[in-house]
Amino acid sequence: MGGESLYIRWAPKVSRDKVQRLYENDASGLADEVLIEDVALELYLRCRSILMVTERNRVPCPSCGQVIVSQEGRWSRERPIVCPKCGWRATFGQWRDSWRHKELCGGSAMDAYRAYVQGYERGGSAHERMLLIDRLINAYHWSIRRQQPHGPAAQQLLEGSRSEVYNFLERLAYGIREGGQMAGDGVIIKRLESSAAGRIREIDRSEHISVGYRQHDAELEAYPVAWSVPRWSAGEEGEHSVGRRVRDLGRILEQGGVMLGALAGEALVGYAVLRPELHEGMAELKALFVSRPYRRKGIAARLVEEICRLAREGGAKRLSVSGTPSESAVGFYTSQGFAPTAEPDPELLALEPEDIHMIKEL
Repeated sequence: MGGESLYIRWAPKVSRDKVQRLYENDASGLADEVLIEDVALELYLRCRSILMVTERNRVPCPSCGQVIVSQEGRWSRERPIVCPKCGWRATFGQWRDSWRHKELCGGSAMDAYRAYVQGYERGGSAHERMLLIDRLINAYHWSIRRQQPHGPAAQQLLEGSRSEVYNFLERLAYGIREGGQMAGDGVIIKRLESSAAGRIREIDRSEHISVGYRQHDAELEAYPVAWSVPRWSAGEEGEHSVGRRVRDLGRILEQGGVMLGALAGEALVGYAVLRPELHEGMAELKALFVSRPYRRKGIAARLVEEICRLAREGGAKRLSVSGTPSESAVGFYTSQGFAPTAEPDPELLALEPEDIHMIKEL
């Protein structure tokens, strides 16, 4: 029953191809529940392995599968690792050798790995699994971005070299193909006349939100929510009515604002609005929407890129945005270089006190 010949095994990295197929399906509105669960489980096992190695206090027994927990808090050279269920044992050196050169030591993404493991163990529907995967991938991406592609986090979760993983996540986030062209074939970005304001009724802004944010100065606090954002209401009145949105947009355009549209053929599938001068040196990204079927194709990033170019041409040094307090909005804006500000514009704060107020240096 000693089983010393059995080696400690850790979960392998997850296939980038599987993750790619998962996101392509999601962008097309397809929910392949088998693929979702397959990817979710592989990510769970890999995250759990990273946590066990980094925290140095747990080992999966290769003989019976029991998770062995250190009674001293961490493994040490003074005591062997012994499975209380089957008697399998290993030395500290064997444990250390089992994870060396396997990129299992966590870094800046540890909180994300821990949150994913806890979320997976709570269970949930395929939709909830997909949201959980997306949160992990986004957090993993940004832990790498902060360190750049040569940081230690780059090779922990997904198969491939550091640069391959980094470039893959960049393409996943911004819809950039291998050749450098933006995804979303046939979609063009162009400036729209004020007479086109009424076309925003073509946009499907609907979204299900499971994680919200509260802002405390420049810090953000995430918390679970169950929000359902509907399409624009058809009436002329009401906070989210097409009529009110068109009137507000018309006033901004009359005051020198710029409206950009993302067009797939004749259909408006996204738009962004620039207020060139919020105050001296500061422009405002007043609105940004992409229709639900066209998300995750790099369209929002293209709109923001063009808004930033126009703001710089107008003399702005910084760009302000009041974003929806949702995980998807906050994650996107931070990916574009925006950061929460402790000193939001008083006008914007009074208008949208629950929004996340962020600024990007131009």
